[in-house]
Amino acid sequence: MKRDLEKGRIKEEKIAEILSRIHPTTDYATLAEVSIVVEAVFEDRDVKAEVYRKAAEFMSKDAVMASNTSALPISGLATTYFEPTQFIGLHFFSPVERMPLVEIIKGEKTSPATLAYAMDFVGQLRKTPIFVNDSRGFFTSRFFGAMINEGVTMVSEGVSPALVEQAAKSAGMAIGPLAVSDEVGLDLAHHAGQQAKKDLGPDYKPGSSLAVITTLVEGHERFGRKNGKGFYEYAADGGKSIWPGLHSIWKLKEESAQPSLAEVKERLLFSQLVDAAKCFSEKVIDHPAD
Repeated sequence: MKRDLEKGRIKEEKIAEILSRIHPTTDYATLAEVSIVVEAVFEDRDVKAEVYRKAAEFMSKDAVMASNTSALPISGLATTYFEPTQFIGLHFFSPVERMPLVEIIKGEKTSPATLAYAMDFVGQLRKTPIFVNDSRGFFTSRFFGAMINEGVTMVSEGVSPALVEQAAKSAGMAIGPLAVSDEVGLDLAHHAGQQAKKDLGPDYKPGSSLAVITTLVEGHERFGRKNGKGFYEYAADGGKSIWPGLHSIWKLKEESAQPSLAEVKERLLFSQLVDAAKCFSEKVIDHPAD
């Protein structure tokens, strides 16, 4: 809102009115009168299960529990809630105040009433819903994640990070895969990979970017914008630049061996298209409109 205020898009009175409706608390008892709870804690099944247990002690028996998880299957999370029929996925996107899309994910036991309530809730927020069948990563995390995975992988291959970011923007992305990885949090991506490995066991197949993320998080404590260190380094005045240390970990190809902008752009886009085709074949999405 500060940015909108500086650009004249919103008045201070409106900001004060919005903030007056927000009531931070650590007291679960305040959930007694709510009709829907949107959980958005760490991507860890055990952490989420503990939140559901504590919240359910005070929530109305008719209230809906929605998870904002970006990857964990809803049906699995629902088994840790006292009433799986009243559990659903509502996946918002960052920055939430600007991004209109919301994934509505129906679990195996989600009731029609819960689905209808979620649709109404998203409508009240004036967001655009897409309906997705339950699976790991759903649709958007898989689709967008495919581009991020490809971009990060290219860094490990010696492709210029600046070229990767430029190609993504040339393809129509608001920011590049390295920048968005920093925004989301490299530590969160790393933890999500660990959770997937734990869940899937011998069926786990790590993405080609995981080794890069693990090296940055575990070897260099680079968690992204949150600690000022990721693929980029961040200045106090808000500026950022590609971290030079990347080149000492993953040696840059000679300039003559660097791919063209068009080649990098195609790699980013085709990685997404391939995964979209997989999502159709796996019935994650049913309609081209979604």
